[in-house]
Amino acid sequence: ETMAEEKKLLLVDDGDDEVDISNGVDNGVGDDMSDSEDEAMLFEDGDTIKEENDGAINGDGASIWRLYLSHGLTAWTLRMWEFAVALLLIAMRPDSVLLPAIYTLVLAVSVMIFNPLFGRYVDTKPRLSVAKWSLVCTKLPFAMSSLFVFLVLSGKIDEKKHPGWYWSSVVGVIVLTSCGHIAYNCNKLSVEKDWVSTIFAKNSLRLSKVNSVLRRIDLTCKLVAPMVAGFVMTYRGQDAGAFGICLWNVCSFIPEIYLLTKYYGAFPALQAPKAKVVESSNVDKKHLLLKTYYTMSSGWKEYKKSKTFRPGLGLALLYATVLSMGPIMSAYCFYRGMSEALLGSLRAVGAIFGISSTFLFPHFRQRFGLVKTGLVSIWCMIATISLCLVSVEYAHPEDGDCSTFQDNNNNGEWKACKYRYSVEIGFLMSGVILARFGLWMFDLTVTQLLQEWVDSSVLGIVSGVQGSLHMLFSIIPPVLGIIFSGPSDFNLLAIVSVSFIFCAGLVYTSFYAQARDSGNLTEDLSSILHDNDNNNDDDNRKK
Repeated sequence: ETMAEEKKLLLVDDGDDEVDISNGVDNGVGDDMSDSEDEAMLFEDGDTIKEENDGAINGDGASIWRLYLSHGLTAWTLRMWEFAVALLLIAMRPDSVLLPAIYTLVLAVSVMIFNPLFGRYVDTKPRLSVAKWSLVCTKLPFAMSSLFVFLVLSGKIDEKKHPGWYWSSVVGVIVLTSCGHIAYNCNKLSVEKDWVSTIFAKNSLRLSKVNSVLRRIDLTCKLVAPMVAGFVMTYRGQDAGAFGICLWNVCSFIPEIYLLTKYYGAFPALQAPKAKVVESSNVDKKHLLLKTYYTMSSGWKEYKKSKTFRPGLGLALLYATVLSMGPIMSAYCFYRGMSEALLGSLRAVGAIFGISSTFLFPHFRQRFGLVKTGLVSIWCMIATISLCLVSVEYAHPEDGDCSTFQDNNNNGEWKACKYRYSVEIGFLMSGVILARFGLWMFDLTVTQLLQEWVDSSVLGIVSGVQGSLHMLFSIIPPVLGIIFSGPSDFNLLAIVSVSFIFCAGLVYTSFYAQARDSGNLTEDLSSILHDNDNNNDDDNRKK
């Protein structure tokens, strides 16, 4: 009876008539609704509460699954090319890790510069338009890059016969891949940060679950896509792998556009106009360079004064590492004699540990609160990544037994080396794989802190600056890789990487202490109790 009385208080004001929202429970509609539907149907508009026409998750869950499927297709595109591009670049120049290092540097600088601009673009432009154009600008450059690689590796563009075309292709691969990555970041800011936080802003626990599922999909793609690409390149040739990636980008475009459009149409909250962002009148909008500079500087100012500055800085420090199975580490493992298939399989094992963290994150968040979950996860990562320091002790590159091999298509040669102790590579891979658990749980923590603690009117640009900060620190490994380009110097890069990860732990620990002293931990736990009460009320209504 108490629950019925509470429901009768939720009335829609429509002129002189009043509509009782609780009627849906009496006629059986409430039994068909999901837990999140009851919460999402009510939006505050001034001093009144009104009912959105199906502005919540559909009863059959079809709308949210369109988001998950679209995200999976886009994540597969990035993860497959992200793994393949390092191996394909070193296949183009087998005697050095210089090309992967240059590629990583160009990517980091370009994302660092343009991410705040695209963040402001996400804040101010129509949501569906941003999502569509960013998807187009993701697929097209990746398709063209993989086509250039195919032409080089298949022998149609030979370095000796066509040196001009060869080096143009190398530059094209690096530049186009960087453009595609920037567009992917814009799409991620739009859909994962803006769309999701807009829909689930009223329910923190539901938001954490949706974030976990999105990250689980991403890590599943990181698990399977490298395995598929690795096996194709190992047993069918690297040129076949490059051509397959080109076909995937072309064929998956239409389904992704369709899924995004249907998902957008299912949520009226996404179609509501965004809050206007006030820009300085001193900026002459006719001057593109001045506007660009102003957007970047205002974004950094918003970021520095936000509550999430320290956790964001801690997450960014984790990008200053080669211990991530990225291009430099993949090239090093390839030099050490690992096949593409084995390397892809080991990446898959690491992704499994990351996926496990997405299942546990909502429970950690509910048990400890968001801030403390970040503290536990970052120090868990530090403990496991320390195993990589053991590998440095066992590595003796000067005693390596190096042999020259021919690739599958007899187009080139590379060196593979076995060191005196095979346990070295075992400790290296074990540390990197086990650290995936703490890394991705910490990433989820910082992502939700941004969604909950940053005002929605500046969420896009703050998230864009966060991505730029990631790239700023990710410049360090490729710069060191260019200076110390010999594969035998990888151990030095590993030591520097562990040092940055330890600094990230210290930065986040200082944020935790600040949050504890300022009472934010109490507010964090109070929000958990509030969400639990809401979910319990929903269960009672359904009963």
